[in-house]
Amino acid sequence: MRNTQLKHQHDSSEVKYDSSEQFDINLVDITSESVFINSNVDLQNVVQWVINHTKSNCNLGRVGAVCPFVAPALERRCLWLSVVDIEITSADELCRIVAKHVESYRHLPSGVGNGLATYLIVLPRLKNEGSPSIVDCVHQKMKPLVVAHGLMLGEFYPKNQAPGAHNPNFHPLQSPMPLFVLREMVAGDLVFLNRSIDPPTLRVKFLSSYLRSLAGQLPANRINEAKAAVAEAKLELSKRASSPKLKKT
Repeated sequence: MRNTQLKHQHDSSEVKYDSSEQFDINLVDITSESVFINSNVDLQNVVQWVINHTKSNCNLGRVGAVCPFVAPALERRCLWLSVVDIEITSADELCRIVAKHVESYRHLPSGVGNGLATYLIVLPRLKNEGSPSIVDCVHQKMKPLVVAHGLMLGEFYPKNQAPGAHNPNFHPLQSPMPLFVLREMVAGDLVFLNRSIDPPTLRVKFLSSYLRSLAGQLPANRINEAKAAVAEAKLELSKRASSPKLKKT
């Protein structure tokens, strides 16, 4: 693994995370028996949690599997666990760990998984296990960098109260232990890249990455929707620039 530094421009400041964190990434096919044999961490609950995502859930608010990508990823054997079995005590340390996994993912051989390659970055020794402050903080910090590379990062932990897209009383981001999911961006990710809670500057960056990363793969309706969202975010920026009150928000 090359020791490189990942960079992404976030507004006027530069976000840098050295991906040379001193630990080895050991990717294990989640369908392999070695998941349980060669790990010091009890991963049974994590594996069952993944399997449950291949099934429907009456609280989901729509038909189909909780995550439609899990079953085909399992079938192609391209869903890998990376157990980070070291004590993690700070958000910056966890950012560097995520950055190293991003670098590893970007160097997978072309075509691996046919767009379904997925890393589950499991964090069994994260201090204050499941604490939303550090997991959510790292997700927020790393999302601009990850999205800029045409990837997506999901944040999961036991008490994650983020509501489902189709049922606010369903909490799809809850997991048995803290973990991140790293995968390729897909057309359906538009909803996650155009959230009103994100500032317009970020929405423009996210949506531009979406259009660039999926160029030639998106249907016309998705392209038009994304371009309209970019125009809306830029209009919001323009209004803020011309309004003293909005500049402060």
